[in-house]
Amino acid sequence: MLCVTPALTVKFTKNPNAIAKHLNATIALGRTSLLDAIHTAREEMRGAANARRVLFILSDGGDNFSRITQEELEREMAESGILIYAFDLPADKRRFPLPPEEAAGPDLMDR
Repeated sequence: MLCVTPALTVKFTKNPNAIAKHLNATIALGRTSLLDAIHTAREEMRGAANARRVLFILSDGGDNFSRITQEELEREMAESGILIYAFDLPADKRRFPLPPEEAAGPDLMDR
C-alpha cells in the first residue's frame, strides 16, 4: 500500500500551462488524503498576496488516509474566506462494490 503525503507541486502562478503540465504528468495511485491536501492548500494560501483566493479541486472525493477530520476542515475553510470549486471525477465504476470512501466521494465533493 502506497501512502503519499500531500505536497505543493506548483506555486502560485498566472500561467495555466504550468498547472496543466503537472496535471498531465500526475498518476493516481495509492491511498488518498484529500482532506489533508485541502488543508495543505489552505495553509499555503495564507501567504497569498491577493485577498481573493480560489481553490479548484479535481477529485472523485474518495478519502481514505487523511489525518484531519471533515468537521475540522469544514470549520477551517469556513473561516478562511477561500472560494472552493470542486470538480467531481467519477470513480471507476467497474470495481464493484465501490469501497465506502469512494461511494461517499460525490457527497464529500458537494459539501
